[in-house]
Amino acid sequence: MKANVSKTEKPVMDVRLVYFNEAKNVKLSSVGKAHREDAKELREVAKYVIEIWHDVKELKTFLKTIKKNGFKQEVALEMIKGRIEELSTPAPEKNPVTKNSKEPETHHKHKVGDIHKNGKWVWKEYMPGKFDWRAISKK
Repeated sequence: MKANVSKTEKPVMDVRLVYFNEAKNVKLSSVGKAHREDAKELREVAKYVIEIWHDVKELKTFLKTIKKNGFKQEVALEMIKGRIEELSTPAPEKNPVTKNSKEPETHHKHKVGDIHKNGKWVWKEYMPGKFDWRAISKK
């Protein structure tokens, strides 16, 4: 049975964070000698990035530092830059007002007690904030 997942929903786990977690958990013995130093460097970077994942100021400082030191992993650098941009942009409003959304009417053309032009109805507030034409009671 397939799960019904909307494409507009955010993924449960951020792919960048998964990448850094995988890099952190790489066993150096499984990496060839030629790539071992790069894997070791990426592992250390990944450990620190995971710790500061929610702090934009720390991420910016760390990005400058690793660029200055000649960090070669372009994918990791791009992921850190993307996270910094994500944290730097303000979150959208949860309930933005759109042109099509109906706003509650706070004023009406009529006032309570107005008589309809047919003479049979009166404008009444039948519930707090709810108004309607009602038949004139014969008292």
